[in-house]
Amino acid sequence: MNTRIADNLAPKARRVFLALSGEIESGNLPPGTKLPANNDLAAKYGVSAVTMRNVLNRLQDAGLVSVEHGRGTFVRSATAPAVLIVEDEENQRIVLRTHLEGEGFHVVEAAGPAEGLRILENGAHVAMIFSDVRMPDPQSGIEFIRTVRRRWPQLPLAAVTAFAADLEGLHGTPDCPILVLAKPIRGQHIAEAVTMALGLRGR
Repeated sequence: MNTRIADNLAPKARRVFLALSGEIESGNLPPGTKLPANNDLAAKYGVSAVTMRNVLNRLQDAGLVSVEHGRGTFVRSATAPAVLIVEDEENQRIVLRTHLEGEGFHVVEAAGPAEGLRILENGAHVAMIFSDVRMPDPQSGIEFIRTVRRRWPQLPLAAVTAFAADLEGLHGTPDCPILVLAKPIRGQHIAEAVTMALGLRGR
């Protein structure tokens, strides 16, 4: 996830992001550490204050720091990547949640597309999405998938459906999800999906 964030940064910002995220993830900057002021960090890494502010915002997006206005920027405790489940059937959410938590992921749940979009728009640190298609009609799920693919193109999304034909309208378009999991869902398929999308099996 951090690598994907860094890939979207300009070269100078990418260098600083990778340096600071490396210090945090290695433990050299333990949770609770207060980082120097923005201008001091900018001077240390030889970048502008604007670039440094952008880096800190991206570190916050990655869940590595917390920017507290009036207090400063603090290193956060390490957390498992969050996976968003968007599914209108509670029993299906339970199955997905159980398997994902077994893989070591923090799970965020939405009972439908509108709630799922609110979660994403509120800045939740989501690493991947598992989305049903019929919620309850196919068009609702299709519109959700299309919106996510257009607004958050770097966010991996797996469509979960018992009716693969519902996705035919997305075939051949940039909105089509690469990962499609068939219901009834199986733990092995979930594990393979997160490994393919994120390059890991939880933490």
